[in-house]
Amino acid sequence: MHSKGSVAGGASSRGNSKSGLRSWCKQKRDFMHSLGCNADFAPWTSATRGKSITLRGVPDTERDRSVLDCAWTARVQSSEWPDMNAARKGFYADTHDSVIRKPWGPLMALKQSQTIYTFELDYVLSGWAHMRLHGWSNATKVDGLTDVDLRSLAGESFALPSCTLVHYLYYRNPHASWWDDASASSSGIGSAQSSA
Repeated sequence: MHSKGSVAGGASSRGNSKSGLRSWCKQKRDFMHSLGCNADFAPWTSATRGKSITLRGVPDTERDRSVLDCAWTARVQSSEWPDMNAARKGFYADTHDSVIRKPWGPLMALKQSQTIYTFELDYVLSGWAHMRLHGWSNATKVDGLTDVDLRSLAGESFALPSCTLVHYLYYRNPHASWWDDASASSSGIGSAQSSA
């Protein structure tokens, strides 16, 4: 039975090849240098030593941690914050993505391959959290579905609310040609219906 908890786990294997390792190390180094910091600067993940930050659910790889450190460094330097909690509020990062893409900021549409970390709550959003954020009911039956299944289901359905709204508005347009009887009969729509 699947737990509807808020923390997801799992290890990541990407970036483990030698060329992949060199590539993301260079990306992190270049990004940190562009912000005027040393490549090994770890302002967010080093806070785990004092136990003020736990990184619940974050895959235990250097690459995932480096995304969080780059994100936090960019966040703190982007504005003057009254305190750390204000900077954390509403700030997310996808640890599965590349530093080059700057996969952080406010929460956007959730896709199935993402590993979204919330700085505010200090954990990775679970598949169930993805489902809830996309508007799925708390009564949705998820027994027997893994966290990966739930992420996939939420990721594949991320556009449903928007698509439904656009289609509804499109087809309910009172000036559309399909509401005009003359237009329907001249295009053959009316004749096809009458011969059926």
